[in-house]
Amino acid sequence: MMSSLYIGATGLIALGEGMGTVSNNLANLNTVAYKERLHLFEDLMSTSVCTPSNAIGRGDVLPTSYSQLGHGSATSAIISRFYENGAFEKGSSVTDLAINGKGFFQVTDEDNVFYTRAGNFSFTKEGDLVNPSGLHLMGRRIINGSTGGALEAIKLNPDTDMYMAGAATTKARIISNLGMKESKTTNAENPYFSLALTYNGQNDPVMGASGYSNAVAIYDSQGKKHELTMNYDLVEQTGDGRKIIQYTVSVPTGEDGRAGFADTVGAGLLMSGTMTFTSSGILQNMSAFVPTSGSDIHDLSTWQSVPVDADGISISTAFKNVDSSGNVTTTPQTFKLDFGLGFASPASTVQAANIGTDPNNLPGYTGAGNTAPANTNNSNRTVAYSGEVSTIERSSDGYMEGWMQGMSIDPNGIMSIRYDNGQSREMYQIPLFIFQGEQDLKAEGGNLYSATLESGAAIEGTADTENLGSIVSKTLEMSNVDIARQFTYMIVNQRGYQFNSKVITTSDSMLQKALELKRT
Repeated sequence: MMSSLYIGATGLIALGEGMGTVSNNLANLNTVAYKERLHLFEDLMSTSVCTPSNAIGRGDVLPTSYSQLGHGSATSAIISRFYENGAFEKGSSVTDLAINGKGFFQVTDEDNVFYTRAGNFSFTKEGDLVNPSGLHLMGRRIINGSTGGALEAIKLNPDTDMYMAGAATTKARIISNLGMKESKTTNAENPYFSLALTYNGQNDPVMGASGYSNAVAIYDSQGKKHELTMNYDLVEQTGDGRKIIQYTVSVPTGEDGRAGFADTVGAGLLMSGTMTFTSSGILQNMSAFVPTSGSDIHDLSTWQSVPVDADGISISTAFKNVDSSGNVTTTPQTFKLDFGLGFASPASTVQAANIGTDPNNLPGYTGAGNTAPANTNNSNRTVAYSGEVSTIERSSDGYMEGWMQGMSIDPNGIMSIRYDNGQSREMYQIPLFIFQGEQDLKAEGGNLYSATLESGAAIEGTADTENLGSIVSKTLEMSNVDIARQFTYMIVNQRGYQFNSKVITTSDSMLQKALELKRT
């Protein structure tokens, strides 16, 4: 009878602790990424009591049989429902992060390392990415596309990360349909150079009429933008149906910083040549020549041929720029101009003499000495189809300087910065961590956990791969507490507590009755 008092007391203690777990779950109903805890109970040790017993269905009688008497209950374990995601809510910032699946973020205060599911991070004015408690989110810096660096606190430097220096163009591409049917310029002495011979950098306009013109943006070594203009004009239609079109390449005269070209007749004119098309309008071959003296561009003997290779035509130029001290600089720059026709190997150099008159000096003719075009995909090259003359494609790989305009974080945790020059750059990869003994993590408060000997060391991995969850940007994971389930546990705990208290009061009454028997 006395033991029933103690048994009832163990029930009160265990169920009281269970009610505490329910209370804690409900208190954290709106805590970011809180994981509901399940309170598990176990029975306490039992003592054996000796009791007589008859074997059921047998005639013999056993002398004794051992039975066990329990001694109450206790808390067995309190486990967290890590395997269930909480509801996702829209965040207010790109750095509000949720984990859809398994994994933890790693955060640190420089002295201690913690793990958390709560992804409510934000940048400080110094550029550190921290949680509300000031702990730094850890990531790996991406350098040249590689994330092989050590784990470090994510930090954006205003000078090197939030600013992107300009980059010079290394290749420009412009694809057109040049199905023109008449010539706008003619020159009886030099028909293949009639367009270039109208050029005069000291006039306005600098060039006579052309059949068509288009332009592509290029960038110099300081990231400043320049307009590269192409002018085209029909030269002739040959007897076998091929079409020859001449072209020029130029920049604004005031931007030309090449030695010997500034303020001359040739200022701004970078190149001239021809394109030869088959009878079906496919670009078959082309020539390219560059002037060597700005004042003598009308003397064709001063021009030199430039080989055409698989990457396009090599153009060398320099632009006038003003540096931070106000000094005019002219930095030489070389880039490739691609019209969509690449050669298997560099084209043979042709003679500069008679380039305006001799058809055998044009690579599209027999005897030019150039290799056959390597590009056979007609959709990627300039054409001369009948119909509207137009620009099909234009692009270049340079860009001007830029400042941070926005940020994105993808499901793999790749943090990228977008700049106002249209470029983007990958800065960090945010890893996720898992544990062999996840339930043995130590809850530190503040949505933080720390590793223990029982949990094992953290295992790092890339989000959205293998058995790790994905990172969802601009989203927060809320608590996964199920209110209906908690109220059910509350009722069960309450009734259990009530029953155990009744056991104690009943046992007390029985003891009281026994004492009364002694008095009588």
